[in-house]
Amino acid sequence: MGLRLIEIDWHLDPLRDVIAGVEHGLKQVSARSDEVEWFDGNFVMDHSEWLLGIAFVAAQAYMERVVGDITRHLLTSGSSESKSPKALRAEYFASDVKLDPLSLTRVELIHAAANYFKHYDGPQDLWRDTAETLRKAGINLEDPYAYPCAHVASLLCGREWHLQMLCDIVKGWRAQLVRTTLASEEANTLE
Repeated sequence: MGLRLIEIDWHLDPLRDVIAGVEHGLKQVSARSDEVEWFDGNFVMDHSEWLLGIAFVAAQAYMERVVGDITRHLLTSGSSESKSPKALRAEYFASDVKLDPLSLTRVELIHAAANYFKHYDGPQDLWRDTAETLRKAGINLEDPYAYPCAHVASLLCGREWHLQMLCDIVKGWRAQLVRTTLASEEANTLE
């Protein structure tokens, strides 16, 4: 069988571009800390938290596009499940690699970091699930110096924040979802 549209990753290149821009911004923040005396560790972390948050929001947007692409594929191929979009998203997010000992997947953490960044100034009842996920990751949200995006970036990308790893994580997650979806369709066809 030939290449199917669902197998083409239309959204990865824009994500890579955003991540490259964020990495450039992080280098500028680091350079500024070397050049400006008053630009200390707290300023570095405050600025970095913004940039990392943007990276997580971009990765989350990619993940939402993946969920939409697969859901549309299932609908057009006639193998649609009768689950809500929210239930499908949760199922897809839970299908990723779990981080030991956190019992969270990498994409669940990306999603939580993005939601934290977007909503941390809003009413806490809007991001209750996000807060719970971040607490499971060992982040004390009561600590004003917790820097949740930096913490998640360290967990997923190493202490040096090699953010291209975010692209690798979501690309691998997408590839697995596509393989599983197509294998399920083929198995249903054989029945």
